[in-house]
Amino acid sequence: MVLEHHERMNGSGYPNGLTGDNILLESRILSVAGVAESMASQCPYRPALGLDTALDEIEKNRGTLYDNAFADACLRLFREKGFKLEFASSNKPDTTPLVTKISLTYKTEIFIAQQ
Repeated sequence: MVLEHHERMNGSGYPNGLTGDNILLESRILSVAGVAESMASQCPYRPALGLDTALDEIEKNRGTLYDNAFADACLRLFREKGFKLEFASSNKPDTTPLVTKISLTYKTEIFIAQQ
């Protein structure tokens, strides 16, 4: 599952260039979640790009790079359901903050059915 999380729906990912349903369901979920988290986070080589930029990337490439169902679920959770990323702060300069939790403004349950 972790090995495939950089695979993309159109085969442009790595390490094996898998496409569509050949990518594990769990890997497709991790792919979308990983993009949201990594783009919103500060990295040692660049500042955080922000959650809005990450969500725009997911929306722009849904169905091409990212699974439609999981891209839509991610967009809905953040834009409509009040999900937020909260980052741990560090006293050390030039460190990457870790996502400590994804918080909800209200209680909700999300079910995604595999087709």
